[in-house]
Amino acid sequence: MPDDFVTVAAYAQAMKAEAAKNFLQGHGIRAFVIDENFAVTMWPNLAETKLQVAAEDADRAKKLLVEHHDAEDVSNEGD
Repeated sequence: MPDDFVTVAAYAQAMKAEAAKNFLQGHGIRAFVIDENFAVTMWPNLAETKLQVAAEDADRAKKLLVEHHDAEDVSNEGD
C-alpha cells in the first residue's frame, strides 16, 4: 500500500533525525520525521524522534543509514 510508512531509525536528538531525513531525501527516498515536538518539549530525556519512510523504501533506507553511520538505532520494525 503506498501510504504505509515504517520507522527505520530513532534518534535521541531531533537535529540528528532531520540530518538523516535530508540524507535519505538526497538519495531519492521520501522521509519524514515524527514525534519531534513531543520528544523536544514533553519528554526530552525519554522520547525519541523517529524517522519514517514508505514501507517499500525501508530496506534501502536502513542500508544507507547503516553504511553511513547516521542512525543511532536502525529499527527492525516492518521486517
